[in-house]
Amino acid sequence: MPINEADHRLNAQVSKTLAVGLAISIGFMAAGMLLGLAQPGRLSHQATALPNLITNTLTGDPTAFLSWGIIVLLATPALRVVILIIGYVRQRDWIFT
Repeated sequence: MPINEADHRLNAQVSKTLAVGLAISIGFMAAGMLLGLAQPGRLSHQATALPNLITNTLTGDPTAFLSWGIIVLLATPALRVVILIIGYVRQRDWIFT
C-alpha cells in the first residue's frame, strides 16, 4: 500500500518529535553531569522530588538536571502517541484512532 502525502508528513512529524525529545534529554543529562563534575559533592544518588524540581534546577543542582533528562526521555514516546492520535483524527482514519 503506497504512503500518501498526509502519512508521509505524519511520519516526519513523529520522527522529528522523537529526535528533538532525545536531543533535549541528552542536553539535560550532559548539563547535569558537567555540573556534577564542576561541583563535587552536589550530585545526589536519588532523583530530585517533583515539587522541588524547578527550584533545584534554578539553583544549578546537577541532580535536578539529570532528573529533567529522565523525565523528558520518558515523556517523548507518550508525546509521539499524542501526535499520532491527532494526525489520525485529522486524516479521519478512525481505525488507528
